[in-house]
Amino acid sequence: MYLHIGLNYMIKKKYITGIFDIENTTGSVITKKFLAYSQKRGQVIAIGNDFPRSYILYHEKGKTRLYISPITCASLLKRL
Repeated sequence: MYLHIGLNYMIKKKYITGIFDIENTTGSVITKKFLAYSQKRGQVIAIGNDFPRSYILYHEKGKTRLYISPITCASLLKRL
């Protein structure tokens, strides 16, 4: 099964490690370091130009990706 995370992006549900709310988690120093580290490694994929509301940690075939989505965390969890 797939999860629609914004625009034309569909990802496989079984490879989702976590779905996080940007507003609540980016206050942490550890989270900021993780996001900066992921950005430096080219693992961050921003979906659209809208205001980011959540991010999805995705791990498939040994590769980690971080999708930044304009859809709220609550809406994505309902879609699961």
